[in-house]
Amino acid sequence: MKRELKYDFIRTCACICIVAFHVTAYPIYKFNELPRIQWIIVDIIKTTTVIGVPCFFMLTGSLLLAGHDDLYTYLWKRVSRIVIPFLFWSLAYLFYRIHYQKEALHFSSELLHILSSPMYYHLWFIYTLIGLYLFIPILRRYLQGSENIAPLIYYILLWLITMSIIPFLRHFLLNVYHIDFGINIMIDVSQYVGFVLLGYLITNKDKYELHLRNRPILLIFIICILATATITLIFSTKQDKPVLYFMRYLAPNIVLLSVASYWLINEISIDLFGNSFKRIIVILSKASLGIYLIHPMVLDLLHDGVCSYTLTGCSGNPMIGIPATTFACLVCSFVFTWLLQQIPILRKVV
Repeated sequence: MKRELKYDFIRTCACICIVAFHVTAYPIYKFNELPRIQWIIVDIIKTTTVIGVPCFFMLTGSLLLAGHDDLYTYLWKRVSRIVIPFLFWSLAYLFYRIHYQKEALHFSSELLHILSSPMYYHLWFIYTLIGLYLFIPILRRYLQGSENIAPLIYYILLWLITMSIIPFLRHFLLNVYHIDFGINIMIDVSQYVGFVLLGYLITNKDKYELHLRNRPILLIFIICILATATITLIFSTKQDKPVLYFMRYLAPNIVLLSVASYWLINEISIDLFGNSFKRIIVILSKASLGIYLIHPMVLDLLHDGVCSYTLTGCSGNPMIGIPATTFACLVCSFVFTWLLQQIPILRKVV
């Protein structure tokens, strides 16, 4: 299959956003320590970069729901591609927690938990991705046999209501006004399958005759960022601590922001960029899984100052600390990934 630079570009952008989002995790909790203007900058950066994971899920829909390989080939290619890194890095982070972070964990007993809970905070994404991979052949069979957009829109709206709007309203009303919403409908085939369908819908917008202008979508993108950052600031100020509920991936505002982001990134013409830029995009895209898997460990090491210098999102002004830490983490994670790719026996773990 011919490699499409558009998808490499989306994957690279999503990867950078995820690393930056995790870099902001340290300064965002310094609500009472950072000057308010600096915390607002962190708030805006975190809001802007929250789109990384949803964009990865939407990219999965764009790439896989239109495929035509048979079930056995699909499952072998996709599941084996992700299961080997999943097992390797689960064990790696278990060793890391025991021997570097000095956690009181018993290796043999923790092995039993690998199938039920992630060994490190970012590995939840791999569990979800495996579930989506197993569910996609069912969706693919339906979507490829129908030109009718109505059932697709129906399922997306059902997902949005049950997995995003209702949980959001329940949490908001209960915590702000102490009112129990009383409705708790959950259709948990997969919490994130709606993003997969949205990615497919956006990629196939011509097929479904979705002719929307980019300017209104850009306006939605900007409004979502400003509204999310503002409401986060208001509630954080009110409670005198960071309130990050409005930055959940399934919050309605983040769903809308992610969809607008994915639409706009899809509209960027990669042909406008030079060949050197295109080569960098392809290289980073091929290393994106490894970067994702390695980067939390790199962030920890930068934070602990293992290279005789501590680097975090709080280093100096966040406007400098966050980009600098993100760049350093990306470079180190890419180098480690590239080195692993050069070792035949370890090539498949990244």
